[in-house]
Amino acid sequence: MSMHEFFNEFQNLLDSVEFERNNQDYASYQNEEKTRLWRMFKELLEDAVDYARAREPEELFAKLNDLRIGEDQYQYQSQDLEDLGIRIRRVLRVIRLFGSSSELDQTREITERLSHPVRPISDGQERVFIVHGHRDAATHQVELLVHKLRLQPVVLRDEPNRGRTIIEKFEEESSASFAVILFTADDMGGSLEEVDNKQLKPRARQNAVLELGYFVAKIGRERVVVLRDKDVEIPSDFHGIIYHLIDGAGAWKGALAREMKAAGLNIDLNNAF
Repeated sequence: MSMHEFFNEFQNLLDSVEFERNNQDYASYQNEEKTRLWRMFKELLEDAVDYARAREPEELFAKLNDLRIGEDQYQYQSQDLEDLGIRIRRVLRVIRLFGSSSELDQTREITERLSHPVRPISDGQERVFIVHGHRDAATHQVELLVHKLRLQPVVLRDEPNRGRTIIEKFEEESSASFAVILFTADDMGGSLEEVDNKQLKPRARQNAVLELGYFVAKIGRERVVVLRDKDVEIPSDFHGIIYHLIDGAGAWKGALAREMKAAGLNIDLNNAF
């Protein structure tokens, strides 16, 4: 099977997922069917990684392998089909961007199908930049919510490098209508006295603090929301920014959607739940 054929197989799987989502009541999904679709995805991704290792550009193999490792760490507890659809689209985008052009450019239909998925979104779709730390599960949950609200999530690590430095990539991709900053408890820190007394506090990654300041200056603090873990330290200069706790019950989703609505984004709050 060529990478061109893998692309088509992933697209066919995405079509099956969309069919299930659009033709059944969400609450009545059969667990057996959802499990089957998730299993097909994992097996197909595993095969694609093996193929890319042997025959495709090294960059494509590296990108697909990163996705495969992420899938191995994910427990599929919810088996949500919208979740699965997002993951398949990630793979399709990686293959389109990094696959060998001699195979993938042979037919314009492939690119058009990826650019216009089964459930198209308007050309005026607003971008939401997601700043994250090391906790992939939290990043993915925010990305999923943004998709549900019919907006375009932007996660810097998922965008192609195109020979750019990290700061160049960040500056060029940071054009967004809204920013969500994840303050997850990835680091520990404190003053010298606190270090001496072993009173370290959980902190967000340094990049998250830097990018919070960047977006407050660029788009205004009314368009920036910080989602934080309990007890994560808040930078002293940023009191007055909107903070919401990442709670297990998911109340943060409604709170974030309401902030987006208040900031002028064209969303339906019912899609957040």
